Amino acid sequence: MSGFKLEASGGKFRVDARGLTREISEAIATELGKMGAEMEGALKSRLGVRGSRARHSRPGEYPRSVSGRLRDSAGFSVSKNADASSVRLEAGSVKNGGVRYAEYLEKGTKNMRPRPWLARTVSAFVKTLPARMKKALGGI
Repeated sequence: MSGFKLEASGGKFRVDARGLTREISEAIATELGKMGAEMEGALKSRLGVRGSRARHSRPGEYPRSVSGRLRDSAGFSVSKNADASSVRLEAGSVKNGGVRYAEYLEKGTKNMRPRPWLARTVSAFVKTLPARMKKALGGI
């Protein structure tokens, strides 16, 4: 673990792990970036089924693509704060400002039952998160 600084002087032993925080943050950000790219691919694939104004998706199905705007807005971003104490992955309808109706499809409205597209896709990836983090941090 190269992020540790060991020091012995004046009758004291000190371990400083400040550099380790940045190392851990980088490892987590890298793995979340890989996961985000995989999520984006899965979302685009599942949202790529063509539909038409006459042939919409059924409740519970992935939304069918009419204009392609939801599929094209699928993406991810990974961000860290300045002191590397927080890393964040955001995935879903995020590219080009996202599309307004993404949440309506996911959760439904009073006139339309849900066509969950995000939670189902993300849940498959969330299950792999502990193993991915363990692997990412194993090299530190």
